[in-house]
Amino acid sequence: MRIGQLEYTETGVALSTCLAMLLVLVNSASAQAIPHRMSTYAALAPGSTIVLVTPKTSLPAQVQKSVTTQIDQWQPRSANRSRSKDDDWGNLKLFGKAAPAPPSQPNYQELPAAALQLFCASFKIALNHRLRLDVLGVQAPSRNQGQPAEIARLLKTNDLVAAALPVILHVAISEKSQRRVNVWARISFYMRATNSSTLKMQLHHIDCSGTYAAPRVLFGTAYLKTRTAVLARACWGAARMAVSTLELLESSPFARPSTSVAIAPIAGPSAADLLVFAETGRRVIPSGINGLQRDVSHLMNLDLQPIMSRNVEPPSACREVLLRSRAGMADLWDGIVPNVKAALALGKQLRVKMVFLSRIVDVEASTGSDRRKEPADSAYARSVGYLLDTSNGRMLWSGVGAATMHSGVKWAGGSSSLTVVVEDAERFALSALNRKFEMYKNQFISGRMLKSKGPVSSMDE
Repeated sequence: MRIGQLEYTETGVALSTCLAMLLVLVNSASAQAIPHRMSTYAALAPGSTIVLVTPKTSLPAQVQKSVTTQIDQWQPRSANRSRSKDDDWGNLKLFGKAAPAPPSQPNYQELPAAALQLFCASFKIALNHRLRLDVLGVQAPSRNQGQPAEIARLLKTNDLVAAALPVILHVAISEKSQRRVNVWARISFYMRATNSSTLKMQLHHIDCSGTYAAPRVLFGTAYLKTRTAVLARACWGAARMAVSTLELLESSPFARPSTSVAIAPIAGPSAADLLVFAETGRRVIPSGINGLQRDVSHLMNLDLQPIMSRNVEPPSACREVLLRSRAGMADLWDGIVPNVKAALALGKQLRVKMVFLSRIVDVEASTGSDRRKEPADSAYARSVGYLLDTSNGRMLWSGVGAATMHSGVKWAGGSSSLTVVVEDAERFALSALNRKFEMYKNQFISGRMLKSKGPVSSMDE
């Protein structure tokens, strides 16, 4: 059944939340845009009382116990209550082969139901701590609790004005070099008009996602944290993103399981100016270092979690599209800013919702003769990056990264030493750009919006 922009299925797990105070709701005309300006909530007064109505979920007794243990660890502890055993280390095996998941850990079919409970508990805590809202939990066994008729009856019977229903959209787990869990949820909000004689409701929704990964132990092939513990931390991140959306009135572009992105090839200069220090003074050799790699995509390891790997188009796929279009990496740029028209064409051919573009815009190198006081070789590199929305051409994010590398040992051959130092500088400049991109993603979880420093074309840090 589809209502507005939300689809209810028999397998969907719903959570209805009833607010005791009126929330000011504004329609969002671009609810499908990624990202879009969240205007669903204009105000959320502290001190409101929220009733969480959670449908019953069916889990085996041992799995339910492990989920309850994780939820109990989030609750405030009194001075006379001892800490329960942390099951993070429940499946820890230092030596030998990895043991199969114990019966206390949810299997792939049980992950959505376990995620619902963990998400509800973390959402309740986040609402209380971040928005200062009083939360009351009520369990409703009705299977029709998520249907509009049941919501209308609930609001009318209790004389309430709003209800919110989170639904677990998808849970993805990968257990390879790391045990990683991604969780996506949608919270649909119903609003009842109090000044009308008839019951009229409006539907709004926000999306959220969370991810968490645990490495393997130092010795052996078991994972450092159990499946339930990793799932709990992913749900905690999704709940924090939902509350941050209410705080920032801004939706994360990584909040939906259908989000896709293309990583354009990273271009670098083929030559760099060389500054030579000698006993008689210093001199600049324009393009003194030649033969640098034009494509430095291999130097950057971009972290796009929680976007699923199948929804990421790597630089190789972008190169094929550019080759068929008889274009190159330079055609994606207009100086140090992207060529929006060319980037949009690339994204539409790959059928992605976002395009990530980055490049090395400046490289400088220096070498000196006094080996006792100064490093033998040094290099400086600066990079820029952009995230482009292919639906409307909007720049979602921009950043600048820079790095300086030094080599205290003079290698044989001279120029080869400088080439290696320059490549290291480019690598760390792209790493700095990756860290700034990670800060941009984290702002939708922490609720701390980054301050804009103007256009990237100023090239100021």
